[in-house]
Amino acid sequence: MKSLAYRIAALVDARDGARAQPLPEPLVQALIEDARAWRMALQDIFGSLSGDPGAADAATLRARLGRMLERLEANIQETLNAIPAGTLSLQDAERFYRLLGACRGLSEAVIDYAGGAEAIPWPPWRESRF
Repeated sequence: MKSLAYRIAALVDARDGARAQPLPEPLVQALIEDARAWRMALQDIFGSLSGDPGAADAATLRARLGRMLERLEANIQETLNAIPAGTLSLQDAERFYRLLGACRGLSEAVIDYAGGAEAIPWPPWRESRF
C-alpha cells in the first residue's frame, strides 16, 4: 500500500509539473487517447480492488497494463519520430519522460499489490467479530 501511495504521489507531482509547463501540443494530441485509456483502466482496477482487495490476478493485470503501456510507448516513439527536430526542448523531454515513468511506476505498483493481495485470505477479514 505504501508503494501505491508513493507512486500515486509521483504521478500527481509529474502531472502538476506538466500542467505548470504544458507539453508541446503535438505530443499531447498524439497521446491523449492512450493516456485516457490507461487512466480509465486504472480507475476500473482500483474500483475492483476497493470492493475485493484479492480479486485482481497479478498476471492478468500485468498483461492488461503491459499491453497498454506498450501501445503508449509505441505511439510516443512514432510521435517523437514525426516531430521536427528542435521542437522539443530538453525540459519538455524531461517532463514528458517523468510523466511516462510515473505511469509505468504506478502500473508496476498496482501489479505488485495484486500479487501480494492474492496471498492474503480475505474472507476472515470481512467477518463481523465482537
